[in-house]
Amino acid sequence: MTFRARAYLVGGVGGIVETIPRPVLAISAVHYADNGQLGFNLSGPIGEVAITESSPDLKAWTPQQTNTMGTTVLPFLDPRSDSASSRFYRLRSGP
Repeated sequence: MTFRARAYLVGGVGGIVETIPRPVLAISAVHYADNGQLGFNLSGPIGEVAITESSPDLKAWTPQQTNTMGTTVLPFLDPRSDSASSRFYRLRSGP
């Protein structure tokens, strides 16, 4: 984990403010299943709501799956990936 610190001095009084970045949502272990479908793993902070989205053009995004992150990685398999000429994926925080 990365820690950042910022020192300040205002009116003769100083201090340090620490910033601890929140862990991010991540896609890993991208693979093709035996049936040709694209799959990958999702990971992130426990309790974080993660929405997996796909797009054919990086402009219009369609939600594919919504999960609440736990203590282990979550697998994702796109049953429509083998029918698309190009497909992009992203993982974003939900409400």
